[in-house]
Amino acid sequence: MSEENKEEFSPLYYFYSQGCGWCKKSEPIIDELNKEGHDILKLDLADKDNQAIQKELKDKYKLQCGTPWFIDAETGNQICGFREKDIVEKWANGEEIPAPPKPKGPPPPPPQDFDNKNQVAEWRTKYEDWVKENDHMPNLPKPEQMLQRLQQQKKMMEQRQAQQAQ
Repeated sequence: MSEENKEEFSPLYYFYSQGCGWCKKSEPIIDELNKEGHDILKLDLADKDNQAIQKELKDKYKLQCGTPWFIDAETGNQICGFREKDIVEKWANGEEIPAPPKPKGPPPPPPQDFDNKNQVAEWRTKYEDWVKENDHMPNLPKPEQMLQRLQQQKKMMEQRQAQQAQ
């Protein structure tokens, strides 16, 4: 087959699944980039052939990702999870996109009793240690902010349980 007749396939793949909320957010970004001249192949994982392609790429590059998953099949350059258009466009242009920072472990569990000053103080100390251990993570909430969020979550859960009991 001559070079002129040889059909070129895009090595840029976007794997998605129908029930994935982040995929729904990614879809218009991919459509827009394709309209702008990129050639990103959209592969629905409901299709068995697409599942096989995904497995082959994960095995080849020793990668693990759910959906959405963006991968250059020729290089293994990938984005795992949703990213904004500017980041996906950089990936489509061949730029390597670093994975977002991850915590070194889970934060401490919240106090069982927010009115118990000893429990709250113990939690605060453990949380402050966890924040120091994870100083590579941007925008971690201060202990007081996190304590307020945890109290609000507890209150909301108690309200839901009370509504369900009625």
